[in-house]
Amino acid sequence: MISVIQKISRELSVVWATGGVINQEDVEIYEYGLQLLISSVINILVIAAVSIVFRLPYAWIPFIAAFIPLRTTAGGYHASTHLLCILSFTVSFTVLLALIQTMPFLCSEIYFGACATISLIAVLVLSPVQASNKPLTARETARNRRKSIIIAACFLVPAVLSYFWPLLKCKYFLSFYNGELAAAISLVVGDRHAK
Repeated sequence: MISVIQKISRELSVVWATGGVINQEDVEIYEYGLQLLISSVINILVIAAVSIVFRLPYAWIPFIAAFIPLRTTAGGYHASTHLLCILSFTVSFTVLLALIQTMPFLCSEIYFGACATISLIAVLVLSPVQASNKPLTARETARNRRKSIIIAACFLVPAVLSYFWPLLKCKYFLSFYNGELAAAISLVVGDRHAK
């Protein structure tokens, strides 16, 4: 069964090819790119809406600021459909956002440090977890591994600074570390799913 996202992407790519905007032989490439773009936009819009519902309207921004760089370099779980991708991302964001609202004691340097340390360990042990439909070359694997380690190590710095700078202990800072934790969880689940 073809998804709505695939259908829209396919039709738009064909229209572009028919109109001479792209070459006919590039339709599949553009279709795939549009699927990723549309899925990503929907993901962001949904978690932005969830943030508003939880009365933390900007919580999605620090979450994706941590999630995207780590997830794109370290890899992780790849859902079999766009709907499952959107659903799994939304559920993980919602659960972690609910923790912020129900457990304010998590807004502490201990939690930030734990998230950053767990993520760094996961990256050191597992990164990168490749998508089965898009294997990496040896050079890409080495580059992504190096980048993900640097990113995870850099994320540890503000966690350590939060011990000395109380202003960093806020719900939006917590959302950042939840984004990093979500990326680390995706990495672990992706590794287990690949085996």
